[in-house]
Amino acid sequence: MMRLFKKYVVPVVMAIILLMLFNPVYCNEQGLNYLLIWILIGLPFGISTMRFWMVPHKMDLSGSLGVMAFDVIIAGLIGGFVAIWYLLEITLNITWLLLGSLFKRKNFCYGGGKY
Repeated sequence: MMRLFKKYVVPVVMAIILLMLFNPVYCNEQGLNYLLIWILIGLPFGISTMRFWMVPHKMDLSGSLGVMAFDVIIAGLIGGFVAIWYLLEITLNITWLLLGSLFKRKNFCYGGGKY
């Protein structure tokens, strides 16, 4: 039960909390900035899945901050895809669970055996 909670409920709740938290950042007079939504929502999902980080070496402060900002932006873009994948996986698993319980028959034999 706890594994299902961690796998299904936590990512959805985290995405909803991030949407509400970053609402003043990506909402302005012109409308919604969808790229900024993608990066901000995907950031926690992307940081955990990134395997390669560019580490600034022999750069001044502005170069180091630029490379680190680039790392965060790439993590947010990758995390956007990961977040969409998690949400699709959750939707498909819940659909299969509901359809499986809906069409389940009690006296149905899988494979060999008496009918």
